[in-house]
Amino acid sequence: MPITESHLKEVDRALQLARNRGLNPSDIHLRNILITDAGNIKIIDVARYRQQKDCTQWDDLKNAFYVYYTRKHFPKKLPVVLLNTVAALYKRKMLPHYGGH
Repeated sequence: MPITESHLKEVDRALQLARNRGLNPSDIHLRNILITDAGNIKIIDVARYRQQKDCTQWDDLKNAFYVYYTRKHFPKKLPVVLLNTVAALYKRKMLPHYGGH
């Protein structure tokens, strides 16, 4: 299922609701976000919402969406091994972190 800008906005709304309730959404990555058959967003694995650290993962994912995914010829489906490699490089800080910009 293609990811749309409205999906990103729905995740942003859900994360803001969590913040409004005193939680700190952390460790937000694609494996923790599900898109239902109806196109709705479900966020799972909220165990880290009580952490104090500032997590930029979601902002970095949104930036990658706008910089890469929205390009006409960018593949919309990538091999799992490539996605896992990108995730590992990101975790090791070998890819840029955008810090919410």
